[in-house]
Amino acid sequence: METIGNIGIYVPAGKADVAIERGFSLARRTGALVTYLAPPEAHGEFAAPSAERAVLLPEASAKAIRSAIESEAIDFLVKAALPAKGSGRIVGGIARELLRDCPCPLWITRSSAGATHSPVIAAVGRVEDADSDDVASAKRVISTAAYLSACQGRPLVVAHAWSAVGEPLVTRLGRRERQRYLLDHRRWLYGKLAKLTRRSTDTPALIELVQGSPSTAISELAESLDSDTIVVGHRGRRGLRAMLFGNTGEELIDSTTSGVVSVLAS
Repeated sequence: METIGNIGIYVPAGKADVAIERGFSLARRTGALVTYLAPPEAHGEFAAPSAERAVLLPEASAKAIRSAIESEAIDFLVKAALPAKGSGRIVGGIARELLRDCPCPLWITRSSAGATHSPVIAAVGRVEDADSDDVASAKRVISTAAYLSACQGRPLVVAHAWSAVGEPLVTRLGRRERQRYLLDHRRWLYGKLAKLTRRSTDTPALIELVQGSPSTAISELAESLDSDTIVVGHRGRRGLRAMLFGNTGEELIDSTTSGVVSVLAS
């Protein structure tokens, strides 16, 4: 990704300590500006002339945040993960809405930060039969994760969750043939992912192939590696389509204790 120049930190009253900590840590390492995005209940904390650069949002909503991102030329947003209440888990809340269509990379961060040497995971989606949009999305996810890993001095892991079990061809094979097929398929996937990684970044990366659904398999990988940062792509869905289909980032917010960085696919 391009160099981060302006980091936005969403600061609801009394609930943004972890976002401020992670946002300023990233700013120190990248030399970026920091812009607070303060909803109405936090206006009093950020209205003083001595305060850091701040935007006083008219309301606490994803729409107001998106508008500030565009007007203030924010190119990376940090927000703390807050528990959803009532219908929030279904409707989504601010974090879930932003995971669907934030115009810049969005870091939903948590207080359970891993060790400073913990890796940044780039969770790449479709590799098999990938079209140009899939490839562009994967390259952006990898380059964003590589940038974050490099500026924080942390290892980079490029991961892909896959499953061949259940496909008609596999279920018709005998045990040995099935094992051979899965091994060959895994080697083929590894080669594709390694090539895609080399095309996306010069940062050395560990390639990890994990079997299972993306949210579950990537969550388990993050836990095993003590990673507190997972980078994923999103398609920018809104409205009913977003509520019905969601994305991997939304699923990871529910299934992992790691922070999630969501990157618009194109």
